Amino acid sequence: MRPPPPPVHVDNYWGAPFGAAAAVGTAIAIGAIVSSLPPGCRTVVVHGASYRQCGGNYYAPRYEGSSVVYEVVPPPY
Repeated sequence: MRPPPPPVHVDNYWGAPFGAAAAVGTAIAIGAIVSSLPPGCRTVVVHGASYRQCGGNYYAPRYEGSSVVYEVVPPPY
């Protein structure tokens, strides 16, 4: 079992989330930040950490100021 990845700092220098939600089933680079997720995602909890699974992509919620953004992470299993 692998522990969940450590939190990643979102660079606030640019002032906005990077990218946008991708279509379900489309591969997205690990570490990419999106501002919203496609419909139909499910919540997955691994080692007490919550992730969103959308097709084959996994996302970890992060805060940018008071907004929630999502970082693309490797499968947490």
